[in-house]
Amino acid sequence: MKAVICGAGIAGLTLAVSLGQRGWQVTILDEGRTARGEGYMIDLFGSGYEAARRMELMRRLEELKYAFTSIRWLNPAGRTTARLPYRTLEGLFEGRLMSLMRSDLERALLEQLPAGVTIRYGSSVTQVRTPVGGVDAHLSSGGIEHADVLIGADGIRSRIRDLTFGDGGSWLRFLGFHTAAFVIHDPQLCAELQNDLHLVSAPGRQVGLYPVRDGNVAAFFVHRAAGTAPPMSPLDALVRAYGDFGWRLPGLLERARELPGFLYEQVAQVVVPHWYRGRIALLGEACQAVSLLPGQGAALSMAAAYVLAEELTRDEDVKGALARYEHRVRPPLAQMRRAGRRSAEWLVPETAVGIAARDAAIRLACIRGLSRLLRPAVSAAREDVLVPSL
Repeated sequence: MKAVICGAGIAGLTLAVSLGQRGWQVTILDEGRTARGEGYMIDLFGSGYEAARRMELMRRLEELKYAFTSIRWLNPAGRTTARLPYRTLEGLFEGRLMSLMRSDLERALLEQLPAGVTIRYGSSVTQVRTPVGGVDAHLSSGGIEHADVLIGADGIRSRIRDLTFGDGGSWLRFLGFHTAAFVIHDPQLCAELQNDLHLVSAPGRQVGLYPVRDGNVAAFFVHRAAGTAPPMSPLDALVRAYGDFGWRLPGLLERARELPGFLYEQVAQVVVPHWYRGRIALLGEACQAVSLLPGQGAALSMAAAYVLAEELTRDEDVKGALARYEHRVRPPLAQMRRAGRRSAEWLVPETAVGIAARDAAIRLACIRGLSRLLRPAVSAAREDVLVPSL
């Protein structure tokens, strides 16, 4: 059996590894010229963590993870307003939690690819045909890939989704936030951060600073925004949103001018009526974008890809496998979406009162026996995607 997967992100790579380990022939097509090599700091937890364990990735991920001491919340002047020991957060996830750079998780998946998997960078699909018993993906290069199943794991603005179901703009539910991320080399700031995550908060805005390897600092920005269109200048948009922040933020934004580019995205959920048609299916952010919770997309993508591989290799009934995959993943996803919308107010409060209430809850959660106060903030991660279908 052969699968063509569009997209070499976490969802596509997880599916390729899982199918390849089960003896399938797999071709991955990706529009990029090389592996991405960038991205956010993510937290792998819940079903995604369990999928990685079943795929025998844990030894490598243990080498790549970051063992932080605590999470600090600061005001824009740099004064700490709340601190949460990282072990308390781990307890909320029953120990199934690890922090990774997204690029490191993708690297581990690339290293795990079996011999039967081929990646073709710089390739995109322009047309899809469905002859009896198969599917043909027509490529921008002029070639055709024949397969038993075609999977669109090509992101929130999926080309495969558009080709299969129509104009994708109608499937996006904008959540009212913009995000950005980049990594800078700053050994002095990296040392100053020590081994703590630093979250600098103001009403409707938050910046995360993460000390990473080799004297680097990963920065993550999230702020409320009314517009759905990307700004003409992402850096100017960040300066407008965070220009009144003090502490290390002015220097950080100035250093960003030296970068050739960085990630800037509009946060949205994807709501599409069905995830498959015939032998074509969607995976990852193409149909399952969830929330602002860090790592939720990556964890869910891994779990959903693992479920899809399980169903595709159960028998040779491809259409039945795609139906079972959607039946297993869609119900817990609906719960995650609702929790994700609720958690946005906790993660990025819109008012100073909201920030004060959040910080007070964090301080209380540090008291023995009161960590349960934080459970609503992580409820979007508690649904189990890997429960077998009946």
